[in-house]
Amino acid sequence: MIPFIFILIIVLYGYVFSYIFIKNITLIERASIGFGMGLLIYSFTLFGFLISDIPITSKISLISITPLILLFFIPGVRNTFIVELKKIYNKRLTLYKEFANNHFILFAGLIAIFLLMITAFWPISDWDALTLYDFRGKYLAEGYTLTDLHELDMYDTYNQGYYFSYPPFTSLIHASFYSIGLDKPQLIYPFLLFALTVFIFISLKSFIERKLAYIFSGMLLISTIYLNHASIPYTNLIYIYYYFISSILLLKYLSSTKKSLGALIVSGIFLAGASWARFIEPFYIVNIFLMLWALLSKKLSLVKFTFFIGPIIFLRIMWAQVVKIYSVSSFLSNINYINLINKFFSLDPELVKLSIGAITGLISNHLIIFSILSVITMLYFINPDVKKNQFIKLLLILIYANFALLVFGTLVIGILIPGRTEIYSSLERVGIMLYPFILFTTALLFGALFKKIPIRSQSFLP
Repeated sequence: MIPFIFILIIVLYGYVFSYIFIKNITLIERASIGFGMGLLIYSFTLFGFLISDIPITSKISLISITPLILLFFIPGVRNTFIVELKKIYNKRLTLYKEFANNHFILFAGLIAIFLLMITAFWPISDWDALTLYDFRGKYLAEGYTLTDLHELDMYDTYNQGYYFSYPPFTSLIHASFYSIGLDKPQLIYPFLLFALTVFIFISLKSFIERKLAYIFSGMLLISTIYLNHASIPYTNLIYIYYYFISSILLLKYLSSTKKSLGALIVSGIFLAGASWARFIEPFYIVNIFLMLWALLSKKLSLVKFTFFIGPIIFLRIMWAQVVKIYSVSSFLSNINYINLINKFFSLDPELVKLSIGAITGLISNHLIIFSILSVITMLYFINPDVKKNQFIKLLLILIYANFALLVFGTLVIGILIPGRTEIYSSLERVGIMLYPFILFTTALLFGALFKKIPIRSQSFLP
């Protein structure tokens, strides 16, 4: 029970913090965003101590949550929170009936309970989940610092820079659990899938009818690969959670007439959160280019553009500096870009063959989802009414741009670490980030084409 209370406090942290940016959204919607916001703020607070060479102890883990109290001293946050609590209290019976009669929430809740049971009784396994993310958490919870992690890192000559190959986002959350005497930090991952699914449902519901939103968000929830990632503490699911929410908020901002600066800022923060989980992933570039397009076409002011890119630029510069200080030279921290570009003009045919094989393997293993993408793309171009919808257009651009980066990144990995063919197996995990975008676009087109429901354009984040 105590681990769930600890997770609830983290959720409450982000839930309350979200009032700074977003005011009028539903309880469930705020919770779906607030969970990620809480994890992000809490992780950064712990990292602030760690970068100051202060070990993560039980006292530090608990102190890092106390800023939650300070949030209530901000008048706008406190007043909005109190007003919302009163509304919840006054409508408690109505809300209870809505939850009890909401089949999707009940279904999603049952799936979440099932996953929680698995993660509660099944130990952490799989290579990187055990040897990198969770190991760093246990190591830091023992009172060690980044300096100690650097010294330990030097013993591994095969995987140089292994312990600094990814930022310590999830490792810090794990460390906080272990430092206060709790185990099972993997319990946060089912909550991540649940929060992502709820966000998808609410987002879809602002466009299409409720039943269709149930079906398509439920399809992600019951997909085997996502259920698997919700029970194993890799960083792919947490990356997808942040990147998807950031992207949807951004695209709705760019395509909607009713814009919210707070939602744009949250989009920027969550894009930084995605890089904080998986720094090497290049997909944030697509989002920045979309914003540059909006800026250059005078659909966005420079100030708003800065609000969006500020968090991601800060995060990437900060972590790059940390890697330079603590990590030994590796393919991640010491890339010769000029040499990389030159090698692109003289690619080894065997390397191209391996890369193409990895991409085609990804497509063939997930043939259904990529077939759906082909169909919805065709439907988009043959239907004049749908082609006019700016949001769907931007969604498809984002999907194909990310897929192009996936192909490009596969070639880059092959050039940077030739001979390490086992690295191609991770492409399977990276590629699943396209799933929710494809399902989301399919739901919109299905609602518009087959149910004769117009795709509405109102923003769900005022």
